[in-house]
Formats: sequence, C-alpha cells, structure tokens
Amino acid sequence: MFYFVSDCHLQHSAWSAREDLAGDSLRAFEYVVKQALLHKPKHIVIGGDLLDSPHPPSEVVTVLDKAMESLRSAGIPVYYVQGQHCRAVPSWLSRHANTYYLEEGPGPGIHGFDNCSAEELRQKLSKLPDGVKILVLHQMCKGAPCGNWDFDPEWLKDHPGLRLILMGDLHIPWTGTFPRKGGTFQVIYGGSLAMQAVNEPPEKSFLKIYEEEDPPKIETVYIPSRTFRMFTALSMEDLMKVEKGLMALPKGELKPLVVLNHAPDLPDVEKLRENHKDAVFMLRPLPASFDPAGTDVLVPSAVSLEGCLDLVVKREEKPELHSFLLQVLTAPEPRVIVESMIDRAVSCPAQ
Repeated sequence: MFYFVSDCHLQHSAWSAREDLAGDSLRAFEYVVKQALLHKPKHIVIGGDLLDSPHPPSEVVTVLDKAMESLRSAGIPVYYVQGQHCRAVPSWLSRHANTYYLEEGPGPGIHGFDNCSAEELRQKLSKLPDGVKILVLHQMCKGAPCGNWDFDPEWLKDHPGLRLILMGDLHIPWTGTFPRKGGTFQVIYGGSLAMQAVNEPPEKSFLKIYEEEDPPKIETVYIPSRTFRMFTALSMEDLMKVEKGLMALPKGELKPLVVLNHAPDLPDVEKLRENHKDAVFMLRPLPASFDPAGTDVLVPSAVSLEGCLDLVVKREEKPELHSFLLQVLTAPEPRVIVESMIDRAVSCPAQ
C-alpha cells in the first residue's frame, strides 16, 4: 500500500486576496505526513504541484524540509513529478535523500513525467517501457470534466501491462477506466489537498493505493479541513435565515469560510460580517439580471454537491459510478459526458 497526493500547492494562503484564509494547504500536507508516519505506507507518490511556486517563501520551505526529514527517518521514500506551478531546476525535493524524481528515471514498476505539451507527452509515452504498471502524470485527461485536455488515454491502448495512471492538475476527484492491450487501466485524480476556489469541493482527501490487488484497490482518506458554507439572500427574511445558519456553524481551529450571494441593494449585509468575526466572509453581489423564479435559493448550502452525492452513492464502494455521476452533475454540457461513456462502452463491450 502507498499514498498518492497531488496539487498540494503549498503556500501561506491559497487565496491571494485573503490573508485571513491562511495555512490550509500546509496543515493538510502535515496531516498526510502524520498519517504516513502512523501507518507506514511503502512510499508516497506526489502527482505534481507540491508547491504553488518555484520560489516558495521560507515558511513553506521550513514545513517541507521538516516533513521530508520525518519521512526519511521513518524509511518512507517519496516519488514525484513536477507540475507547471512548481517546476524548478533543480527540483525542491531533490534536496532530500529519500526522494526520487520520476522524470529522471523510473522506480520499481512506476514511471512518471512532468507537465508538458500534448505533443511532447505523446512522444514520451510512445517510449514507455513495457514493465511500467503505474504511471504518474500532471495533465488534463480527455474525458475528465476539465474542458481542454492534453492527455488522451487512447495513446496507451497498446501498452501491455499498464494498470493505473495517477493524475494531478485537476482539483476535483475523478476516475475513468480505459481499454488497453489485454485488459484495462484506470485513470485516477485525487483532487487538490486544500480548497483554493469556491467552486471546488470543500471535502479534501488523499488516496491509499493497494497496488497488489487486481484491479488496484483505491481508498479515500478525508482530511480535516475548513468548514465551508454558501448562502443566497434576496430579502431581509433570507438574511434572518442566514443568521440562524451562521449561529449553527461548528467551532474549530480554523475559521469557517462563508460565501454569501446577495441582492446588490440588500441592506445590513455588512452587519453579518461584523456580528460574526469568528468566520471569514466573501460577500458576492448577484447580477441585476439574476432571476430566482422557480428556484429555491433561500436554503443555505451546508454541504457540497459532491457531499450530497456521496450520501446516495458511496465513493469508497463505487468510485467509478460516483465519478461518472459527479461529472454529469457538474459538466456544462452533460450530454457530452454521457455520449463519451457510451462510445467507450461500445468500443469495449466486455467491460
């Protein structure tokens, strides 16, 4: 069993304009390291963008150095690739004795490449050794809910032994299964380690990979994170409901993040911020053209869409179905996702 994490984006604050939202990525990374020291995985794989910048501040370097030294002392090696945000020469992890840069050479049954153009990646994959069973990439996969893609699983259809592609760059979890010579392989995104935008799922996690099983078993481990709530208020009555929702927010080490979408002319909105200094607010006026007709916009969103879906389809029990339904629910054009799945089923009816 080993751990997979990606898109940690270690930095003081993932929200450049909000200094009061600080330390989330650092705390999440420290949590993963503590879990590793406790459960002793065979190794840790990092799928790119460990850092948010190739020039990290001293605070981030201190956290990173302490974590790597703890893992080295525990005998836990780290395999990694670099993403477009963290690429440095030499890489920051190369300073540590227990780290292995996959772009410079494969590990036992595992290989990987840094983020690059689609054309460059396709050339690299054409030379992928037959013995590679696990591949690590930091790209956008065709078929995933990502818009523009720079990796097509079709490029690996003739590889004889590939079982798993661990991906970074997409900040939401996603899983797909694709055909190859003599079988199939899985493409898996674990998502980012800390919330960096209000349209990301607030539930963050890392993955335990049991590669000795066939197909590999994937276990999601959720990370304690900042409470997130989103409300919509168009009237004073709505604001009163928001007030009640704020009173029910759990108290924790990190201040909750509250996003309030409100009518632009609604009075007393700023008073909410003043009355609840134990929360971090993002006040977002709705456009004048906003039309709530036929829509229930008064109920506060206590959980994300992904969290609601997890109540119906457990991600741990049916990861592929959960990932597919999440794509359909969040895609700008759900029809494209469904048609893509039908095309794959027709081309590989044995699945």
